[in-house]
Amino acid sequence: AAQRIAAQPRARFATAAARLDALSPLAVLGRGYALARDARGEILRDAAQAAPGDEIALRLARGELTATVKSARSES
Repeated sequence: AAQRIAAQPRARFATAAARLDALSPLAVLGRGYALARDARGEILRDAAQAAPGDEIALRLARGELTATVKSARSES
């Protein structure tokens, strides 16, 4: 009984740690998403923040790319 009582906090901690890991920015990138930044390093949240010809940086789960915007279409 004492082992079961001692195991409960560990199990709750493991569950909480797994939930936090799922929300981690690196875990999100690992699922195939990317973080886009403009030339000033600002995060791009809307396509209207970039124009054709702008260089942007894309942060992936493993590494970073530099890309040139060919077109931009914002959804309202």
